[in-house]
Amino acid sequence: VQSTGVVRELPRKGQSGVQAYTVATDENEGWKLIRIKAFTKDLENKSRYCTKVGDEVMDFQDDTDDCVGSQILTDEKKSMLIDHIIPGAIKLHRDRLRVQPQEGKLKVPKFENGNPCTHFTVPSDHHSEGVENADFVLY
Repeated sequence: VQSTGVVRELPRKGQSGVQAYTVATDENEGWKLIRIKAFTKDLENKSRYCTKVGDEVMDFQDDTDDCVGSQILTDEKKSMLIDHIIPGAIKLHRDRLRVQPQEGKLKVPKFENGNPCTHFTVPSDHHSEGVENADFVLY
């Protein structure tokens, strides 16, 4: 016998009148909050971002761009990213997304040339051994 429960979510202030429903069934067993791990190694490599006006950096299409003032990654901006923005974004998603958790370590695939993910530094052990307690990895 399968049991099903339906809950209507109340709209919050400023939301549309469209009703959202949450359905829970026995098939939903095993779903847990997503585990997201972030690695910021590229923020330690100054060749990856603008440090002063006029610098040339490579973009994701393998073109060079000249850095302008608003693009400079200062220590203050870097700290804000590492200490507040990235953890806040992870929490926002973690609190809302459920997955059937990855069993064992999450192995990051090696990316083919031309894949935008090749622009990020992925530690070699993330390809071979994997990342523990993670369903999603952000570099």
